[in-house]
Amino acid sequence: MNGEEFYQYILKALKRTDKEAEIFEALKDTINDMIMNSPFEEFKNEQITKGIEELGQYCFGLPVNFSGFITNVTIADESKSSFAPLKKISKQEWDNLLPNPQDNNITGVPSHYCVFGNKLFIYPIPDKITYDYTVCCGTFLTDTLTRQSDYIPLSDQYRETLKYGVLFRVLADLQDFETAVNYQGLYVKFFEKAESNNKAKSDSVQFVEYNDL
Repeated sequence: MNGEEFYQYILKALKRTDKEAEIFEALKDTINDMIMNSPFEEFKNEQITKGIEELGQYCFGLPVNFSGFITNVTIADESKSSFAPLKKISKQEWDNLLPNPQDNNITGVPSHYCVFGNKLFIYPIPDKITYDYTVCCGTFLTDTLTRQSDYIPLSDQYRETLKYGVLFRVLADLQDFETAVNYQGLYVKFFEKAESNNKAKSDSVQFVEYNDL
């Protein structure tokens, strides 16, 4: 659906033509709420490639619109001819492996990663600055949505979920709380169906032995 089509779709239920801006603000909030809770395909394929700037560095920043989901992290050598996935661990596991990272006493070819505070931490501390790390991650919607938008994200498959999310937010702002609660219940119900089909299997990438790294 494009912006005009979605707007007309909402008006069938809302019956208010003076809330255009509020509708599209609520739509963006709804999309980002869905993204935050489940990595939908449209928003989980951003790739960034980073490297460390100096020996001893063991983390780097992720995009400011990072949604919290990572599907894959790989490391490549300086020739870019050999690469391998890193294994995901928790921050607690990372801390246990590297309790005193400032000592720089555990170095080598990185094999594990974790995410904390919008940063990606790697283990062990890289023994070279020439490795490249490619992160496939999810991102939030940052574009402004309007009636002129060529495409409304997620609307092809989940327009009802979006509709209920928009309606409950707009009606809550209008202090029609009874109706808003009803639409919120429908939003949750429809979102749970969508989430069950789209939950990322971030641990599905199996760790493999490094070759030529």
